[in-house]
Amino acid sequence: MAHYRQTTGFDGIVRSDFQTALDNLFGSAASQAPGRVHDGRQEYDLNLKVTYEDLWFQGWYSNKNREPFLGGGLSLNDESDLEDNYVFGEVGYKKTLEERFTLRPRAYYDQFDSNSKFEAFPENTIFPTDINNDGTEELTIYPDGQIFIVKGIERIVGTKVPLDYTLFDGNIITLGLEYRLINQSDNHFLANFDQVTGAPLPDIEDFSDTFSFLPDITRRIFSVYLQDTWDITDTLNLTLGVRHDRYNDFGNATSPRAGLTWAFLKNASLKLLYGEAFRAPSFYEMFQIGIGNKDLDPEKIRTYEVGLSYQFNKYVTSSVNYFYNDIKDLIALQRDISGSSRFENLTNAHVQGIEMETKVDISASNYIFMNYTFQNPEDNEGNDLPFVAQHKGNFGINVHHWKYINTNISTFVSGRRSRIDTDPRDDLPAYALLNFSIIGREFFKTMEVQGTVFNILDKDYSDPGPTRIPDDLPRPGRTFFVGLSYQL
Repeated sequence: MAHYRQTTGFDGIVRSDFQTALDNLFGSAASQAPGRVHDGRQEYDLNLKVTYEDLWFQGWYSNKNREPFLGGGLSLNDESDLEDNYVFGEVGYKKTLEERFTLRPRAYYDQFDSNSKFEAFPENTIFPTDINNDGTEELTIYPDGQIFIVKGIERIVGTKVPLDYTLFDGNIITLGLEYRLINQSDNHFLANFDQVTGAPLPDIEDFSDTFSFLPDITRRIFSVYLQDTWDITDTLNLTLGVRHDRYNDFGNATSPRAGLTWAFLKNASLKLLYGEAFRAPSFYEMFQIGIGNKDLDPEKIRTYEVGLSYQFNKYVTSSVNYFYNDIKDLIALQRDISGSSRFENLTNAHVQGIEMETKVDISASNYIFMNYTFQNPEDNEGNDLPFVAQHKGNFGINVHHWKYINTNISTFVSGRRSRIDTDPRDDLPAYALLNFSIIGREFFKTMEVQGTVFNILDKDYSDPGPTRIPDDLPRPGRTFFVGLSYQL
């Protein structure tokens, strides 16, 4: 499989950015606002899978070049370019022994190369800078702006060895071992300004030896897991599992989970789920220059879920789920009073809510659908978590006119989103987006044509932005997509 995509992206306008504030403060005229965001991207993927009897191999290569939407300094710019290369290879084997044992070992290699150029601030920006390193700051112009380049490679080598054993009919036990080695290396940091004094430089220089963006570091993870899936009766299924992870840098963690499904009536079923998990801090959160924190603790979560589904008749099916997530040591970027930032374990959080869904089948491929989610995220002091809409949902209708044409019209609705306590701006208002899609099938036997219009009414809405972007981050207006596929 080969896939290629190129787009200039969304052309939203930012009316005022952080450079605008700097211009007002220091009398410069460097800001490119009002101006359009830079959302262009080019990417291609290559995928290959080969199987021979019980042996298989899969390989994948991806290259992506994209623009940063805004610069690293939350200012519009025209010289940033972010490039990623991803390589993945995996070989596996499946063998069944004596009908009860199934062995499925596999080994894999992951590599992620990053080469990113950021223009944090545009040409002719002005900053107060201690260029003589004597404790005295003076206004300094940066003719080429402030540019830095970050390069690095992350490699992952791993293997998984799961063994399925059929204890008796309807009961399968899975025992698995896993090992992962994660290595971050070949890290480079370049900039066109001195990293000690901040003085502008005539060219981009390499500061990797003295100001490494990330250190070379290795993480080793050994895991063992056990799961039992048991069809107790034709209507009752129980799944029990536990996973134990041992990190060389975070110690041990055990994560149990359990699930029960029960079709207690002919057209009704009940689902009960419980699970625990944790996330170790990433290398970037721990060691990234300027904002990393090597003393971070892992995030931990406990999840509870109860679900009920019922088919009222041959036309109407509905379901309702209640969920509760208990999160500890949530990791986020914290900005202090001086304006500097650092990753911290900020708070504990609790997220509970209800999800509801209904589908009305009118006839074959003709149906009405609707879903709604209410969630109430709070920190451990009962305060609402910012930027999360408590209410969101979709509703629409799908019409299969005749053999070749299918149309779908839907509306997405989002409630208001609050801000952090220190942000004086009003909450972001609720909004609704109307979308329409039409698909033509079976032209020339296997040809399919698809056309979609997102945000038909050209609704003007934004995502939450930092206070340095007073008018928030613009989102796409009316957008058109046309696709054509043909299978040989």
